[in-house]
Amino acid sequence: MELPLGSIKAKGWLQEMLERQRSGASGHMDTLYPLVMGERNGWLGGDGDQWERGPYWIDGLLPLAYLLDDKELQQKVQPWVEWALNSQQPNGFFWS
Repeated sequence: MELPLGSIKAKGWLQEMLERQRSGASGHMDTLYPLVMGERNGWLGGDGDQWERGPYWIDGLLPLAYLLDDKELQQKVQPWVEWALNSQQPNGFFWS
């Protein structure tokens, strides 16, 4: 049976581990490593880092934000998602 997204919530040990990720480096990489994860990141349209470090961080942060239903983290990932979606070229590639 298919379950609607969000119908299963973490509890106990798993909930604690998710909260530790939020409190630790995963939830604060943009302040811990602003040179790479900051507003100038190339994945946000800036002139900074264009390697995969930013997308790998977002790949973990986005599910964490929604698993915890954390509005602050959701706001943190939103610019990354919007930039990626809005930068797709007609040929299917992102950026030019």
